Amino acid sequence: MALPELTLFGDQPRLVEIWQNLVENACKFMGGQPEPRLELGARGSGRNTVFYVRDNGIGIESQYLEKVFGLFEKLDRNAEGTGLGLALVRRIVELNGGKIWAESQGRGLGTCISFTLPGAVRDDWEGALS
Repeated sequence: MALPELTLFGDQPRLVEIWQNLVENACKFMGGQPEPRLELGARGSGRNTVFYVRDNGIGIESQYLEKVFGLFEKLDRNAEGTGLGLALVRRIVELNGGKIWAESQGRGLGTCISFTLPGAVRDDWEGALS
């Protein structure tokens, strides 16, 4: 079922940065997956919309689900990158009044990063254009 169209308002480069970082991370941590899968989606509506990026990559053990959003935190020291991506995403989400969280059933079972952006959603934006 398709969701109704939703327009986000805010700092466009920062909003783009959210998806760019999440998609890059999902691709980077796909591991040796023979059939890689990446899903971008949303559920809910208006200010209650939950966006997500889900993959079937290497997954995250439960004790590290919160740690991945820390500044300079890297679960794999050999992985490329600085450990800034998810910390930056968290900051952008929080500046828009939202929350972000990670879910995974564990190593090898993929990851889903979900977030809200209530400060970037305007329920009355169509009326403002009239």
